[in-house]
Amino acid sequence: MSQLTATERRERLKQYHDRVTETVESPLCFCFAADIEREYRQLRSVLDTHYPDSRIFYAVKANYNPAILSVFRKLGCGVEAFASCELQAIRAAGYAPGPVLLTGMNRSRSELATAMRWGVDRVLVDNRDELRRVSDVAAKTGSTVDVLIRVNPALNIPTKDKIATGKESSKFGLDVDSDVAMATVSEVVSDANLCLSGLQVHLGSQLQTTAPYQSAAELLIAFAAKIRAETGAVVDVVDLGGGFPVPYQEPVPTPAEIVEEMARGLTTAAADHDFPEPTLYIEPGRRLIASALGAVGQVGAIKNRPDTCYTVLDIGSNIITENWDFPVYNLTASGPETAKYTITGPLCISNDIIRKDVSIREVSLGDHIAIDKIGAYSISATSYLNASQRIPVVLVDSDGKAKLVRPREPCSEVVAIDGEETEL
Repeated sequence: MSQLTATERRERLKQYHDRVTETVESPLCFCFAADIEREYRQLRSVLDTHYPDSRIFYAVKANYNPAILSVFRKLGCGVEAFASCELQAIRAAGYAPGPVLLTGMNRSRSELATAMRWGVDRVLVDNRDELRRVSDVAAKTGSTVDVLIRVNPALNIPTKDKIATGKESSKFGLDVDSDVAMATVSEVVSDANLCLSGLQVHLGSQLQTTAPYQSAAELLIAFAAKIRAETGAVVDVVDLGGGFPVPYQEPVPTPAEIVEEMARGLTTAAADHDFPEPTLYIEPGRRLIASALGAVGQVGAIKNRPDTCYTVLDIGSNIITENWDFPVYNLTASGPETAKYTITGPLCISNDIIRKDVSIREVSLGDHIAIDKIGAYSISATSYLNASQRIPVVLVDSDGKAKLVRPREPCSEVVAIDGEETEL
């Protein structure tokens, strides 16, 4: 299944918006299951070609709507989830505990116990303090847990600083050079309730080059060889995280290029260290879901300024929470895409800007404007500024059938009008 062109994506959003607009008012969001299926199958095909012994775990934090998660479940995709509500979301989507990788860095005993009692037995550990909680809960629940140790690769990561998680100053992961990571591994190996299953790194999001993946693969294999030499334990899994970038407007490395780099790093390093090639885990979120969603808002004001023309929608940075060059379409007007506008939301903050100086069809009051490829970290990162409601989500399945999978959030829930006061 090939990628849709910008024109095809615009017409698809217009078609379904026109179909549901009398039932679901603006603003609203559309999710297209066909896009999820295409991205997953393309990635799976690339892995089957270059490194067949591999598993994909969708990063639930990117978008945790249960109806959307059920699309991944039907594809056979695993899930990487934080505890508590993300765990509830995947259960509501029909997942069994088998394909779940539990991640995080500060989960409570209660959250860990809930996961283990359900049957989750694959847990990523970021620090020694949490490792001891995992061990304690495993003992109390009668569980044996496969542990993946998160390592800080201390690399220069080619992406925005705030989404670079594999740099030396990051809060994530355990340091290899200072032996903190090895000391943590030793605790796992000596614990009867734990089994050392693998090593993990996460480099960041929207990586602009592939080289860090090979470096990370080589680092983990070298560390795995050191673990074998010092403890006798053999690491079966190397998890290279996510970071697969989305081509919002600019060219980025393809999944094939990234997987080739991963495979090259793993196979070369395994041969150099006389180490068995491990199972590869990856945790893409953004790449699998971003292109599947588009939001549609309505123009309520047009304001000319000396340096730009502001087009104010009824959707803003409360939903479009990230600052990427998202494609923007005027679904109402016809004609060339030559008129320039700064697309803003209605919120009472100056930086409620969706796109600056974007060229689209000429805008009039009442027009419907689509913001495309917002599937990652939009719905899942919604803010409540100005007591804004979460918008409806319409899921279009691969047969073209549309259904409302999340209604507009009522104000009573936003401001907890119906909540009871409790004396403490």
